[in-house]
Amino acid sequence: MPRLLELVREYWEFEGIAGFDAARSRILLTRLCVEPALGRAWLAESAGQLRGYLIAARVLSLEHQGVIAEIDEFFVLAGARAPGVGAALLDAAQAALAADGCPRLQLRLGVGNSAARPGRSILTASIKGEHACSSMPRA
Repeated sequence: MPRLLELVREYWEFEGIAGFDAARSRILLTRLCVEPALGRAWLAESAGQLRGYLIAARVLSLEHQGVIAEIDEFFVLAGARAPGVGAALLDAAQAALAADGCPRLQLRLGVGNSAARPGRSILTASIKGEHACSSMPRA
């Protein structure tokens, strides 16, 4: 978990999120691992090194008639972005959540984060207020 915590810290710095607390984050990640109803995490490794991660939190939705997932954190090291690590993480999350019966996977992005906007057919982007919302279509 120390390397994952380091990546989480790097993500927070990248996004300009203040207040990273490694001890608190360790507790929350441990809870995520032992309480799968809260969500799931996927890690990308290459040559024994952690290159990225995706954490999806589960949310009960009346609108979507079930438990959906929202990508809470999605980060890939700069040097691993070109080889498709992010796409592989997203594909793995989408497949696993769909297999669990999840009708929707959504991602909110800051409007200024144009580099992270997926240009992939499985996601449809639309701008709503401060965030861009992307979602996995219903099966």
